[in-house]
Amino acid sequence: MRFTDAYAACPVCSPTRASILTGRYPARLHLTDFIAGGNYPYEKLKQPKWQKYLPLEEVTIAEVLKTAGYKTASFGKWHLSIAKKPPESERYNPDKQGFDESIITYKPRGNQDPEKDAHNVEMITEKSLEFLEKNRDRPFFLYVPHNTIHSPIMGKK
Repeated sequence: MRFTDAYAACPVCSPTRASILTGRYPARLHLTDFIAGGNYPYEKLKQPKWQKYLPLEEVTIAEVLKTAGYKTASFGKWHLSIAKKPPESERYNPDKQGFDESIITYKPRGNQDPEKDAHNVEMITEKSLEFLEKNRDRPFFLYVPHNTIHSPIMGKK
């Protein structure tokens, strides 16, 4: 198999992930840009206001499949809420959007040692393989949004 083309609902991460999970265009979700970590008062160019989370009333593919008896999991980058710390962040976590299991990872900062798997590729992949093995005899939905599409771009030698 050769992967030659890729399409996305939006050129940035959060709206694209929300669109994949809901089947809706980012504009219909009012989530048209990545969810920034907050407002920075010293910036000269102010960001317009837009949705800072995937609304809980939006139905995700995980919710639909879970009600149909599927085991569901999300391992990787979530970034569908501005909140970073509990208890605020827990309100929009994957378990509130239909996922039975989840591990949320974040993109690494710059100057990371490429030998240390800063993008968590190995951990995400291992958890995904474990989930597949554990659920091989039942219906399942596994969502794996790897962090590797984000900078810093680096790889092992």
